[in-house]
Amino acid sequence: MDLNSRTPKLPIAADAAKALASNFHEKTLVFSGSPPYNTRMRYDIGDIWNYNSDPSAWIVIPTNTCVDENGEAIMGKGLALDAAKKYPDLPKRLGRHIQRFGERLFVRYPLICLPTKRDWRDNSHVDLIENGCHELLEFSRVLSSMNSHDNFLLPKLGCGLGGLDWQREVRPRMDSILIDDHFILVYND
Repeated sequence: MDLNSRTPKLPIAADAAKALASNFHEKTLVFSGSPPYNTRMRYDIGDIWNYNSDPSAWIVIPTNTCVDENGEAIMGKGLALDAAKKYPDLPKRLGRHIQRFGERLFVRYPLICLPTKRDWRDNSHVDLIENGCHELLEFSRVLSSMNSHDNFLLPKLGCGLGGLDWQREVRPRMDSILIDDHFILVYND
């Protein structure tokens, strides 16, 4: 499967993704006032790859920022490995992005790669998760400003193979940043 094979439910989302994906982090976007929604991240039990509630949602994948000698992102375990198997061109595309932009979101519909580790051998870093969540919220607001109200499916970032404590370290930060119901935390435990 190729990263462009799924089409979003609204054409505007595809346009926004194409316009923002390659250089999203280079744009300075300013939002004043409150968003038109005032709810919070939702929680649901399930499989992020087979989440039936919204088959056209963006899927957020925790990644590291390591690139191998071939310029490909190292995606050896967990959701990152699953994503690399589903989208074989992902490691090369993400590797180029990491080499060019470092610790920033990689946006390519239907995936958003959010760095949680600097090195694949280390535990995740809360500061990377916070920065990624801020960028994710900004991207969501850009899409919303274009009348595209896409959902974003997230795992417990940094808490599986990343070694962080969900209740103590990660959940309070994600809950305080991802403040609308377009963000859905999908988990199995």
